Amino acid sequence: MSLLLLLLLAQGTARDARIADALDWLARHRNEDGSWSVQGWVGRCGGKECGAATGKDVNDLGVTALATLAFLHAGVHPTEKTDAGRALDGALDGLVKQQQADGLYGRVAEKQLYGHAVATYAMAEAVRIAPDDIRRQSLTRAAGSLMAARSPTGGWRYVARDPGSDTSVTAWALHALHAARQAGEKVHDMKAAFDWLDSVTEENHARVGYTHRGTGKVFVPGGNEHFEHHETLTAAAELCRLVYGRKAHPQSAGLLLKDLPKSDAKFVDSYYWYYGTRYLKELKSERAWESWRSAAVKVLTDMQVRAKGGCRNGTWETGERWSCEAGRVYVTAINTLTLCALTGVSPAPSAPKPGPNPPAEPKPAVPARFIIKLKNGGQLKAVSCADDIDHYEVKLAGGMATRIAKADVESIEAIK
Repeated sequence: MSLLLLLLLAQGTARDARIADALDWLARHRNEDGSWSVQGWVGRCGGKECGAATGKDVNDLGVTALATLAFLHAGVHPTEKTDAGRALDGALDGLVKQQQADGLYGRVAEKQLYGHAVATYAMAEAVRIAPDDIRRQSLTRAAGSLMAARSPTGGWRYVARDPGSDTSVTAWALHALHAARQAGEKVHDMKAAFDWLDSVTEENHARVGYTHRGTGKVFVPGGNEHFEHHETLTAAAELCRLVYGRKAHPQSAGLLLKDLPKSDAKFVDSYYWYYGTRYLKELKSERAWESWRSAAVKVLTDMQVRAKGGCRNGTWETGERWSCEAGRVYVTAINTLTLCALTGVSPAPSAPKPGPNPPAEPKPAVPARFIIKLKNGGQLKAVSCADDIDHYEVKLAGGMATRIAKADVESIEAIK
């Protein structure tokens, strides 16, 4: 029995060995500031050989947030006197320290809202289980910036106030804000976000697209186009509907049950398994859940590295659909989250408790001077709009800044 398991047993918080081993690996491979790195985890364990790094360091915030969530959903408390507890506590402190003046976590990057949404989710879960004034202040700012960063189309995408939305980032944002509400934060009404999700949902089969209906397979050119397509986004959207007390489409579960988790090389997709597990568990259909659960538990158990004494013990290998983007830390963190849900460690989310009317959308501090009409039918109100070769540098009336490609702009009109 590992030292980590002995310590957990001593505290009365024994965990599934598969989950404990994964947390042990994550705890040993974090950075000194509490974060995790897509590339930089190699050698963090004291020089032991863990394998080569894959993925892109632009996703460091995202894997840090997922790893933090993995500890939280495994039932770890930040005050635990264990390696897991210390890792969680350090990760939360690290997120607070890297929060920017505008409330967003992490440095400005191409896909900052992806990581920020998951980090806000993790901070909300932490504040809910272990109230802390500094982390509460951080959560308030993070949730506020996430709400302000919403796209004019109703959802979220990679950067603040992006002209478009996508289902993946929108789902993480909705989960983050639901968790923030559960932690006591005031959250705006999310009707516009669900209206957007409805707009990308097919009526007959309830399939959900990425940026519009019928988007089809999403892939990174040169990275993962050889993997099979799954209904990941359908599961993500349906989970959001259930968590917020809305009705799911009855056809959606059938789509997933026709594509149960399996270890065939072209079908390995940890992201799909995570959202499929969360959705079908929340659906509370015993027959559907048992079919999915038995397949998912077998695949995750069979594929986990079980090499006692080896440094990779407890992880999952990176030959899966999205590891080309975020590597071993991502695969291990998200599969741990899935195992927590499968084994009952992570309680299924419930609908938010009724509360006071949501606050009004924040009013701009500076009057808008321009209306930017987009070719996709949306429009933005801007304080300033500077021409820069192939795009516009725009400061929005809500206080956020963004870049808009000229090819996406229909017209710019001055407000008289």
